[in-house]
Amino acid sequence: MTTDPAQIPNTTVVLPSGAKFSVRAGNVADVPRVTELIHRAFDVWKEKGLKLGPMFQTEAQTVEHLVGKGYVAENSQGEIVGTFSLMEGHVGPVGKGKVLFTGDGDPVEYPRIGDLLGLPSGPLLVFKKAAVQRDAANSGLGSKLYALAERHARNEGYAGTVLETVKEAGWLYDWYMRLGFKPIGSHRYPGRQVDTILMVKPFQGDN
Repeated sequence: MTTDPAQIPNTTVVLPSGAKFSVRAGNVADVPRVTELIHRAFDVWKEKGLKLGPMFQTEAQTVEHLVGKGYVAENSQGEIVGTFSLMEGHVGPVGKGKVLFTGDGDPVEYPRIGDLLGLPSGPLLVFKKAAVQRDAANSGLGSKLYALAERHARNEGYAGTVLETVKEAGWLYDWYMRLGFKPIGSHRYPGRQVDTILMVKPFQGDN
């Protein structure tokens, strides 16, 4: 089992455009709006013919990652335009040519696809369920939310950050690569059309 990281205090992020958004911990009252936000954010992949889990997320599933673990970004009108969740996770080699990811739920074995050199041995901060309103997709809000999560991870002594994504999500996968993540494993969850890619950004030696 993993433990939940300390909470990020309420904060404000400012985009290059000057727009300001307040970021706070999510709560039960936010669940319907966050669920709708995730559906709309991932609908772009439906248009590309992909079937991804977040497209069909239920409110019960949102409760699991939002309450006590998740955050929302609100604009000046009080609209929720972004979200992400954090929890503690671990990644390490197991068996021949595999890595074991423990984050949320049961551990998952990923066939290795990348170099494990520099892979942190300590706990990682899992960055998951990240989504921004589609008309804010190129505003810089997503980068600000990840930067907030990474700063928190460093302050709390985590060895790096880890996430799951799909390579078919083109620009999103490329964005994570630019942020310093590297792919280390590939796994197909039951009922999915595409492989999930496990990506890690280690902190050691990058300061």
